[in-house]
Amino acid sequence: MSESPQLATPEKESDWTKTPYANLIRYEPSKVYFARLRVKGKLIRRSLKTSVLTVAKMRLADLEKEERSKVKSQEAVTEGKMTFGDCLEVFKTRLDGDPNAKPKTKEYYHQRILALSRSWPELASMDIGRVTRTQCTEWGIRNAAKCSSSSHNHAVSILRRVFDIAVEAGARYDNPGLGAKRVKEHTIKNVILPSFEQFQQLVELIRKGGNGLSKPSSELVIDGRIDGNFQIGLSPETLQWIPGAADQVFVDSRGGYRWTPMHVSGPVEHPVDDLTPRLIVAAANSVIHGAQDIEGTVKKAGQDALDMILH
Repeated sequence: MSESPQLATPEKESDWTKTPYANLIRYEPSKVYFARLRVKGKLIRRSLKTSVLTVAKMRLADLEKEERSKVKSQEAVTEGKMTFGDCLEVFKTRLDGDPNAKPKTKEYYHQRILALSRSWPELASMDIGRVTRTQCTEWGIRNAAKCSSSSHNHAVSILRRVFDIAVEAGARYDNPGLGAKRVKEHTIKNVILPSFEQFQQLVELIRKGGNGLSKPSSELVIDGRIDGNFQIGLSPETLQWIPGAADQVFVDSRGGYRWTPMHVSGPVEHPVDDLTPRLIVAAANSVIHGAQDIEGTVKKAGQDALDMILH
């Protein structure tokens, strides 16, 4: 004899507990916090996916901002007044509320957003439905000519994603940002190291340079060997291609660069650094999707840093 199907236990009002904070409640059976708020008369109840109060408060603030921004954007569409700036605000709200994006990633995107706004000042106030593909193409040509390939490509990505939001909201049916073309990423050129004789001449020039740091610098080389500590600085654009480097190795931020110490020792002809092993460990600790030859990538990064010191 077959068993009768079991019905889910209906929620009871007593399952929900109010907190001292507005719009924040807790579902007692699971101890998970929920947002409960009204935006323009619409009641929204959504799980914040955490049982930690401090985390729930932060996620609630992000959710409120996102929902109110959505309503504002929809009203702008209805009134026919949606600008690129309106959609950009939605993009920033979603970026800030993305739990999967790391803080440094968000910081970098905000830098690129600022750069995009500076490169096309009038764009924010333009009716997003009237921006043309030709205008985006012309901006792309101007922008690519005056900034790095990596920075340009990120700006193009943001531009297209903002127009995607306009399409999603019904403010337009196509994405003119596709007219802005990406450019080929520039790779670090191979560095030609000096010969041993040239390096010895360089050491002698440093020793006689007259600067207060000349003698200590020259003494890094003793009997054909090198042994010293250096500070290596790389830009955020470069670090994004080295898995785990920004979060685990280059952790000191100064002057627009991320820094890490590096020890170099061994024969001048074949010096050894301690940066490459640290980069390999950082890459192994990172969750990389679709990456190939990670060890080769980080070894090249370490070798490039070593080459810059010895050149």
